[in-house]
Amino acid sequence: MTQYARPDDDYGSQGEWVKNGGSGSDLYQAIDESSVDDTDYIQLDMSMEDFSPAVFETSNVTDPSSSSGHKVTFRCKADEADGETSGGSMLAKLLVGGSVVATNGTTEECPADGSWETFEWPLSTAQANAISSYSNLQISLTPSDPESMMGNIYCSWLFFECPDAAAPAAAANGSAFMLFLDT
Repeated sequence: MTQYARPDDDYGSQGEWVKNGGSGSDLYQAIDESSVDDTDYIQLDMSMEDFSPAVFETSNVTDPSSSSGHKVTFRCKADEADGETSGGSMLAKLLVGGSVVATNGTTEECPADGSWETFEWPLSTAQANAISSYSNLQISLTPSDPESMMGNIYCSWLFFECPDAAAPAAAANGSAFMLFLDT
C-alpha cells in the first residue's frame, strides 16, 4: 500500500501565484485532489517576472522505515505570450521544516501547447534518508522562463508518496498474550 501527503496549507508567501479564480490565498485547495482535476489549478503570470516558488505544507504520513518508493508527482502546463512553442519550466523541491532536503535533478519543461503533463520525481535512497520528519513536509515548485516567453505557468496536481509504515511485529509464537492483575 501507499501513503500520500497532499497539500493542506500554503507555506509562507506565494509571490504572484493565484488560483484559477484569481485569488492569491489558500492556493493549496486548487492542487490537493486525490485524482487529477485540471479545471482547478494555480497559475503564475511570468510577465510579472516574479519567479517565487509556490510552497505547500502537506498532510502527515507515517515514517515507512524504508527509503524506497518515495516520489513527488506534479502536473503542469505553460503557455507563451508570443505564440512560440516553448513555455516555462518547473523545479520541484522537498522540504522538512522549511529546509530543503531534496531537489529534483531535472527542471521539467511544461508543455506550452495547452496540454497538461504529469511529472514524477522518484527520490534517491539518499534523498529519502534525508527526511527527518514525515509530519513536517513541504513541497516547493519553482518556475522558470528560460526562453523569456513571458506567458503563464500552471499546476493542477501535487503530492508526495511513500510506502505504508511497517506493521508491528507479531509475537514470536504468533499467539496473543493477556495479563490479569489482581489488586
